[in-house]
Amino acid sequence: MIRIVFDTDCVACSRFVRFVLDHEIDARCQFISAWSQTGSDLAIRQGHDPRLYEISFMVLDRDRALVKSDAVLHIFTSLKAPWRWLIVLKYVPKVLRDAVYTFLARRRYAWFGRRESCFISPASLRERFVEPEGSRPVDCGR
Repeated sequence: MIRIVFDTDCVACSRFVRFVLDHEIDARCQFISAWSQTGSDLAIRQGHDPRLYEISFMVLDRDRALVKSDAVLHIFTSLKAPWRWLIVLKYVPKVLRDAVYTFLARRRYAWFGRRESCFISPASLRERFVEPEGSRPVDCGR
């Protein structure tokens, strides 16, 4: 199981989660709100300040925690072709990949928008999402 901790208020991030759901090889990703207590606890447990989520998301696979471009590349390994082939980007130097990632991440709200509690899982996929109690399905980012 790959756990993806993402910014649920970010329209671009929510669309990326929908993209992953639509293109996964199998249903092995679990999604967690970065702004939930679970998201905060996971950041701390992995040695990160929870403010990490202001500029990155986190991917957890077994005992590995990945952020920025490494997190994106790891997700690509879970996708069907041709999206899976994007893992060739691992040959781009990490410092360059992370610089591009950070540039985009810092501008994501301005370019794509932000909504309070933008992404909450659809009922048919509820078991794939760790959500706070009382959440309701919302379709945003489509």
